[in-house]
Amino acid sequence: MLRTVGLLRAPRLLRSSLREDSHGDPAHPWRAGSLFLFTIPFCAILLAFIYSFALNRNVLAFLSRQKAERLALEAQAEADQG
Repeated sequence: MLRTVGLLRAPRLLRSSLREDSHGDPAHPWRAGSLFLFTIPFCAILLAFIYSFALNRNVLAFLSRQKAERLALEAQAEADQG
């Protein structure tokens, strides 16, 4: 799987982006190595989004449990009074 993603070739891609191109000019940053460098912030943003979604679901579940407990206590208090 790592070969298909290209993570094993990443150091070679980074080195190739630092070399000169065929005309002797410095290689441009948007060439081969930048694709690998782009994946790092992209994956970080994706993981942050997934984590925030999971955290949001946990917070909403906690708040709904709190509300259910509060409603149950209010219903029991009414039953005790009446």
